[in-house]
Formats: sequence, C-alpha cells, structure tokens
Amino acid sequence: MSAESATTLPAPTRSPVAGSSRELELRDVLDIPFPTDLIAASTHDRIAWVFNEGGCRNVWIARIGSGGPAEAARRLTRYRGDDGLTIGHLCWNQAGDAVVYVRGTVLSDDRPPNPASAPDAQTGPEVWIASVHGVASSRRLGAGHSPAISPMHGDIAWIHDGQVWHTNERTRDEPTPLFRDRGRCSELRWSPDGTRLAFVSERDDHSLLGVYAKATRTIRWMSPSVHRDRSPTWSPDGCRVAFIRVADGDVETYTARREGLPWSVWVADAGTGAGHCRWRAAHGAGSVFRPLAAGVQLIWNAKHGIVFPWEGSGWLHLNVLANGVADQTDPVDLTPGAFEIASMTAEGAADALVCAANKHEVDGCRLWRLDLDTRGFAPLTSQRSLAWGPVVTRGGIVTLLADARTPLQPVWLDASSTSRALAADAFSADFPYPRLVDPQPVAFHSPDGHEIHAQLFVPAQCDDRTRRPAIVHFHGGPTRQMFAAWHPTECYHLQYGLNQYLATRGYVVLSVNYRGGTGYGLDFREALELGPSGGSEYQDAIGAAIFLSDRADVDAKRIGAYGVSYGGLLTALALARASDRFAAGVDCAGIADWRPAFPGSSRKVLRAAGASSPLASVDRWTSPVLFIHADDDREVPFSQTIEIVRHLERRSDVDVECIVLPDEQHDFLLRASWARMFEATADFFHRKIGPSSCDSPIATSGTPP
Repeated sequence: MSAESATTLPAPTRSPVAGSSRELELRDVLDIPFPTDLIAASTHDRIAWVFNEGGCRNVWIARIGSGGPAEAARRLTRYRGDDGLTIGHLCWNQAGDAVVYVRGTVLSDDRPPNPASAPDAQTGPEVWIASVHGVASSRRLGAGHSPAISPMHGDIAWIHDGQVWHTNERTRDEPTPLFRDRGRCSELRWSPDGTRLAFVSERDDHSLLGVYAKATRTIRWMSPSVHRDRSPTWSPDGCRVAFIRVADGDVETYTARREGLPWSVWVADAGTGAGHCRWRAAHGAGSVFRPLAAGVQLIWNAKHGIVFPWEGSGWLHLNVLANGVADQTDPVDLTPGAFEIASMTAEGAADALVCAANKHEVDGCRLWRLDLDTRGFAPLTSQRSLAWGPVVTRGGIVTLLADARTPLQPVWLDASSTSRALAADAFSADFPYPRLVDPQPVAFHSPDGHEIHAQLFVPAQCDDRTRRPAIVHFHGGPTRQMFAAWHPTECYHLQYGLNQYLATRGYVVLSVNYRGGTGYGLDFREALELGPSGGSEYQDAIGAAIFLSDRADVDAKRIGAYGVSYGGLLTALALARASDRFAAGVDCAGIADWRPAFPGSSRKVLRAAGASSPLASVDRWTSPVLFIHADDDREVPFSQTIEIVRHLERRSDVDVECIVLPDEQHDFLLRASWARMFEATADFFHRKIGPSSCDSPIATSGTPP
C-alpha cells in the first residue's frame, strides 16, 4: 500500500446518513455492541473477538479468505443476560478450530466480584474452550485465567491462584499444576517448538523470569537479579529469551516520573539461564520504562533484531536493536517525530510491522505499516478514523475501527485500500446516526500556559445565537486520551456516547485531555506537580471553563462538569475550588483525599497530598453535586466518597445527592449500572443547569432506578 493510500471507513449497516432520524436515546448508547480481544488463528484464516451486547458478552468468529471475509461472522458462544461476567484472554488452538477464553473478571486480590448480588454467583474466573463446529462442544477447562496454548502438542497452560496449571486439548486430561512456584506467576509464553514455557514469577519486592522445560520438568531462572523482569519474548529459533528489566522499585503513585533508574533489555540462553544486558537506557528522558498501550512490548524479528518501545526522544517510539551488533550499541529509532506509538504487531512472516499511532493527527489514532527494510511508515487507515488492536491474516489486516459517528467494529482491510465490516448485522439499523455530532478537535491554554487539547461537541438543533449550558468531561486514568471518535476502551466508549447524548439535548460538551494523559509526549504525561504533588491538572479544568465562557454560544453561569475515577477527582477539585465557574457536577468514583494512598510517607509528602485533594477546599464548595460510587470498588475505596459526602452534608448551603451501587466494581460490569449512572447524570444536569430554549425531556433506557 502506498504512503498516500487510505481506506474508506464503513458503517456497521449502511452509511450513517441513512440511519434513523429519531432522537438519540440513552439505550442506543448502552446497546451498541462493543468489541474487544480481537485475535487471529495461527492458521491465519480465522479471527475471533468478544462482543458486549447490552451487558451480555459472547465470543464471535469469522473467516478471512484471500479476497476478504469468507463467511458471515457468528456467535461462537451463547451466553445470555446482563450478569456482569466478562469474557476475555482469547487465544486460538494450534489447528485454528477452537477458541480458549476466560469467563469472569480477573482481579488482583482474587475476591470474585458479584455486581448482580446473585446468591449463586460464579466464584472466580474460569477457562473455557469452544469449538468452531458447534456450541455443544464448549466445555470448561478449569478455574483460572491468562491461558497460553502451545504451538505444538495441544498443551494449554493458564494461571490459577498464582500458579501454572495445564491440560492437553487432545487427551482431555484433568487439569493439574504444571509446577509449583514460590511467587505469583504471570505472562506465560510457549517456545516456538512447544517444549518450554517462559513465565514471570512475581515476588514481593522483585520478579524473576523462569523457563520451564517439559522434558526434564525443571526451571531455569534467566539471569536472576534484585529488579523486576517482564515481557518474555522468544527468539525465532527458540534458543533464547529477550525480556525487559525494570530497575526502579516502588514509587509514589500519580506523581511525575520523568526519570529514574534506567531500565534495560536483556537476552538469556533458555537452556542455561546465562544472560547479558543487550542495551540499557541512558539517564534522563526515557530512563523509566513506558509500555505501549496495548499488545506485546517486544518483537524479535529474525532478520532485523529486537523491536521495543522507548521514549528517549520524549515521544514513545519503536526502536530496534539489530542482530549481530555489539551490546550497548544505541538502538535505531524506527518512528521518529512528534507522535506516539500505541501498539505493534508483526505482519506475518514479512519484515514489517502494523502499528497504531497518532502521527499527523495527535488527537487520533490510525493504522500504519512499518517496513523494517526501508523504514517506510505508510498509513493504512484514513484520517478522522480511529483504529485499534490490528491482527494480520493471510487475506489482509483485520482491525477495530470507528469514527465520530460509527461505533467501533471489526473491519477487514486489504492491500488495495478495500475495507469491509465483518459483523454488520450485529448493529441496529435503527441507530440514529444523523443525530450524532462530529466533535471538533480544539486546543486552549490553561492559566499556567500549558496547551490542552479537547473535543468540542456542539449541538446542531439550536439557533447559533442561543446561549447554551455547557458540560466539561474529564476522562479517567489520568494516563488516557479521548478522541474525536468512539473510543476503543469500553468505559470511555460509553462516556463518549453520553457526551453525544448530552449534545443532542442542547449542551455544549468539552471533553478535555488534561495533563497527565497520553498522546502528547513524556513531559505532558509526566507533568510537574501532578496529582498528589500539587494538583497542577486543576489548571486545565479552569482553562476549560474559561474557554467555554469565552464562547458566544455558552452561558457562562451554566457550566457543569463530570468524570469517572480520576475524572471524578478533577470534577471535585473544580467544584471545591471554583464553584463560581462550575455550577454543578457529577463525581463518579473520584478521589477525595490523596493522603491514604501514601501510608508511612514523610510529612512533606502528606502535606502536599492533602493540599492537592478536593477535601482541602471543601469549605469553599457551594455548587450542587451528585456522587455515584460502587461499594465494592477495588481501585478507589468507597470510603473516599463517604468522607467527602459527610463533610458536605454538615453544610446547609450545599445541595448533595448520592447514588450507591451495591456490590459493583470500579469499572461497572453491569449494563444496568451504566444505565443508572447515565440516567442520573443526565437528569441531574437537566435539573440544575438544563437547557431552556432547547429544552427536551430526558429519554431513559427503560431500566428502573
């Protein structure tokens, strides 16, 4: 494909302008099938992914021939109901006629979630296998997660209770522990011949990379150290293992880390464990390891060497350590420029990679082909489209693709710029595409001089002279980035949909990519005095309010804010410190007080954390607020909302509302929970700052409160 060629993004069922002309409703957003976990079989003619269809998750499959899709996409599993059970960790078996997957959420503390409060809830994640020849052959392999299938012999390994278990697909043996390890195992990687299994053993204060040999039932440790090893990657001949060694120990979370103890790329002999440092980052920019947003972190190309991410230039680029070159030789930057790589995958046996990157479109993400021979970097998808999670098949590339109006979906691309949606029938033909708006990429400056990017949703149905209410949306993370398109992460996909809904109801919506986020380089992500070290991101909230206030179509007295997680923190900061600028807000699972996150820290650290928290300014808070929080949140303790609500309820001049979601998780697992959050948020803003000349009733999803 030439550097000038680009694909035309298809809609799920037809061109968006041909969709329904009815009003966009919240249930439309909640019922959009959301795809994840796109994978290709080793035979390179079948793909699989997960669709979440209104809270019900299933594995879907399709077959790709030399000329594109060879058969209609279909469900491989037949689960029903909004039960909160996720599906993920997909992998194909060696023959490409069965998919192994995990049903149930994997959490670090091993306590299974039960968001539906079901008395007979599943007790943890489970590994299943489903044949493409019929759902009747689907069967449970055992408790656990993170399966890895051997490229030979039919062996399947996975993690259960921190240990490696296994069975054989062909013999159907009862699952048993493969070996016992003192640590908690992760990152299982079979060797190319299927005779050895690399894994990471997480210890309390370090981690080791081990290689288990099936023939001798022994473990070799790859050059063990006091540091943390990760991302094992086999050499093409299966004799060596490359891995990443991170030297930094525990650090204070959510604070700027522009430099630290340099990380390194190591190579070890899989048979003896003897290893050496292939390359070590220099001090300064790029000394702290920053992973790609998705997918593998290392690719070992037989001809060109080891490809890995590094932001020594201040931007996250792909670099290569050439084969046959002396250790410590500086790597070659394969993707120079002021942009970032989000993911990479090898293009079959070719000396090329397919990458997702925001080159030429800092507020977007397109697919690019990187030719390792010529170093050419050519676009595969068009501007203003959003591409994510590509896989390579013999018949072309399959990726998840979206744009401003067309939700994310699996799409096939070929070398001649032809594209085709693979699961068009899964999307409703009644979806009101014409009612959506095309968000405008904008930029403004915060009071301290930082340039901040955002997406502006401007309602279409009101006269241009109308002064409308406005809402500022803050994403979570903060190491995330919102786009002017449907998002590839489910919770942000849903929040993008809520922004679209609010715009159709007469609000000007500004979705802000505040400092601390990804996509704009190392210094922006690792902003000085970020979070608990000073709360500098609050400046971006004020910049957003000023930007909106200066617009002729915005009523400066009716600006609201909402966000989830870190976005909830920013919403609370905005309300606590600037109720004169923010008239109302919805704080969903936000942090109220940073100090509990730093037990045993110095007084200086605790003073800064306290001063950076919304709780420190609660006496200045006058705007009405709605708090929404799940009480089984494992990310932001529910006690954070308890504390700030109690402080505000002691005041008689603050309108405080609160919604508790019993047994739910931080990222809601139930459609019903998102429906409750959406409806409550829309209703709250409608009552507090809602449109007048553009007034319209709140359309609900039909889910009872």
